[in-house]
Amino acid sequence: MEPDITQPQIPMELSVLNLLLLPVLLFGLYSYAYKYSCYYLTKIRYFWDITACLFILTNIATLAYEFSAGGYSQEETIIISILTAIFLTPNLYVFFQLSKQLKGINYVGN
Repeated sequence: MEPDITQPQIPMELSVLNLLLLPVLLFGLYSYAYKYSCYYLTKIRYFWDITACLFILTNIATLAYEFSAGGYSQEETIIISILTAIFLTPNLYVFFQLSKQLKGINYVGN
């Protein structure tokens, strides 16, 4: 019932995946800042690597859906893509540093 211009361009599944990844991002940033390590996440050997790859793919897919809908000039597309990359770089750095940190931890005991 909505006009085409106000309807979302991104599929619902991708929006839900983005919504699920954002708390993981915040938890990763918290873990990195305060050197917090969750025992259960270290059992999954490549948890943060997989999360970083999913984060990259969902953001690229979101940009692709948004730009394929039209309404953006080529200059706007380039500027938005560059700003997105600038925003994602520090966040992805944290994911890969967490992965490197947690691979060196060996838990002994229960």
